[in-house]
Amino acid sequence: MSNKDAMDSWPDHPNRIGLRNFRWTIEAISDWEEIWNALWQLGYKWEWQNADRYARPFGATYKLFGCHNDAVKLDMAVPLPGVEVVEDLRDILLDDIRDDARIGHTIGAVGRWLTKHQGHCRPDEPGAVQRWKKIEKASTSAQEGTT
Repeated sequence: MSNKDAMDSWPDHPNRIGLRNFRWTIEAISDWEEIWNALWQLGYKWEWQNADRYARPFGATYKLFGCHNDAVKLDMAVPLPGVEVVEDLRDILLDDIRDDARIGHTIGAVGRWLTKHQGHCRPDEPGAVQRWKKIEKASTSAQEGTT
């Protein structure tokens, strides 16, 4: 039996939660670039370190690089953080006390990005219920402020 046959015959386990490593795709980078631009406008910046990954637009795609003693040259580059940093960023935004509707919109964009590209926003995840309540509150406040 070949490996392919073994994989095809493996039974589905609908009660199991699938796991995977996060991978930056062109679509994820494109969606993240919009979020990064919003963060920049809100006054957030990236603290570059060696080995950080970043992207630069190149036509319909992106060129990907690693930072190595060249942070000065990274102006206008889009940082590509680990998904844990994006999750932490969402929590930082939720704690931001400024009265700015863009914060609520950015929180929503980060949550949608995580759901679409990583699938971490599960209701049974520890702390998810409190986090979603904070997200809903911030989104509602942002919508009320813009209407």
